[in-house]
Amino acid sequence: LAGSLAAERLGDMLRGNTALTHVELSWNPLDPAGGQVLLGHVTQNTTLFDCQLTGCGVAEETMLGIAQLLKRNRAARGADLQAGP
Repeated sequence: LAGSLAAERLGDMLRGNTALTHVELSWNPLDPAGGQVLLGHVTQNTTLFDCQLTGCGVAEETMLGIAQLLKRNRAARGADLQAGP
């Protein structure tokens, strides 16, 4: 899987997630469109603190959006984690 389809499947997993706090997605071919899909799903997730996206082809602006959402999640949980996208 790649691009939007891969991100959609990841989103399905994140939607039902209540325990996962870290996802390592580096070097998976998500591309800019897939990044946007992932961003939409991370918006709805409140448990994810860290999402590694090195080499995924996700746009910088999208990665910054995901980083802000992860920061929101950490703050909401009172987590003092030094993690980032």
